[in-house]
Amino acid sequence: MDAPELWKCYQQYLCRVDSLNPALDISRMHFDERFLASMEPAVQRAFADMDALESGAIANPDEKRMVGHYWLRAPQTAAPRWPAAPIQARRCSRASEDEVGFRASLR
Repeated sequence: MDAPELWKCYQQYLCRVDSLNPALDISRMHFDERFLASMEPAVQRAFADMDALESGAIANPDEKRMVGHYWLRAPQTAAPRWPAAPIQARRCSRASEDEVGFRASLR
């Protein structure tokens, strides 16, 4: 490909998620047009599954547990049955413990 073709391909396939601020450039990956269309159902299923998990769906039926690690970064996204305040309090408590341990290690 020459430079204008590469630029066109870059513009067409650059993926940005403005709310998170990452960008993914797949313009130099080797795939044909059918690949993206063939992946659409799987991608939509993944988005739906993630929405369900973030809403409190059981992630591991054997253990009857929900996924919640992302709640520590954003307690307001916790599933409705988990109030954000205790998560935030634990997060702040843990940060204080980490700070104390870090300061002690400097002495």
